[in-house]
Amino acid sequence: MYTCLFARDGHDLRLPLRAGASDEELIALIGKHWAARTDRYSERRAELRARGDAAKVEMFTIGG
Repeated sequence: MYTCLFARDGHDLRLPLRAGASDEELIALIGKHWAARTDRYSERRAELRARGDAAKVEMFTIGG
């Protein structure tokens, strides 16, 4: 699982799937990785729009 289109590294979900992880365990694992991510481009863009700033968030300004 990748939390960003431009990420070089992702999170392996195959091992837990192959080990028989339940849906609840997979949901918790995905939630854990999602909550710990540092790539917040979509949220940041939504925050700017909510403030009335329609300017596009450029990747270079957020470390991409």
